[in-house]
This record gives sequence, C-alpha cells and structure tokens, in this order.
Amino acid sequence: MSTDFGDTERDDPMAAVEFYPADAAAATLVKRAFAGEEILESDAFTGTQIVTVIVAATGKALGPLLAFFAANRPSYRDATVKIGRTEIALKGYTAEEVRGLLDSPEVLKLLKELKKK
Repeated sequence: MSTDFGDTERDDPMAAVEFYPADAAAATLVKRAFAGEEILESDAFTGTQIVTVIVAATGKALGPLLAFFAANRPSYRDATVKIGRTEIALKGYTAEEVRGLLDSPEVLKLLKELKKK
C-alpha cells in the first residue's frame, strides 16, 4: 500500500502535521516533543520554517499533536493537518476548538474512510 507520504510499509494511512513556528525555540520545542516520530524540516518559498511530524492517521496518534499545538498556540503561526488529500488549517481555531477537532464528525468520518482502504 502506498500513501501520499511515500511509506509503503505501514498498515495505517499516514497523517502529516505541519507546524509553522514563530521562532527557532518553537521549532526546537516541537522536534523535542515528538523526537520518536518521523520529522521533516523545510522552508517555504517565503522563508517560513516548517516542521512536519508524520504519524499514523489515527485519533490516538493525532491527539498528542493537536494537544501540543493547543497548549503552545502562541509559539506557532499556524499548523496544518494533512491526511491523504484532505488539509485542515488550524490558524483560525481557538485552543478549545483544536482540542475538540478529533471529535468532529468530519474528522471522524475521514479517519473511518481511511481505515477502510
């Protein structure tokens, strides 16, 4: 099975959470918090640093990432959750809305659909 993230060995579909840190300290914070996960670093064409954490597309794996973003919201300009071809930008969400995102009907439906594939 091939995913959008190039991993053919995993059973679960993959999700990528892109963090847009406000400074170098915030980039280091996310890298240390999720050191056990696959982490990619890049710069957008605008020069903005992006730290991407790749995990299984499950509520259990995504929960800690969303909780981290909600708890450290002021340190990040934005975050985007990418599951397959679906993207959810967290820029306009409050910390409470981010915490509740995994319980939203849309995300639950998406996770169920991906699990069937």
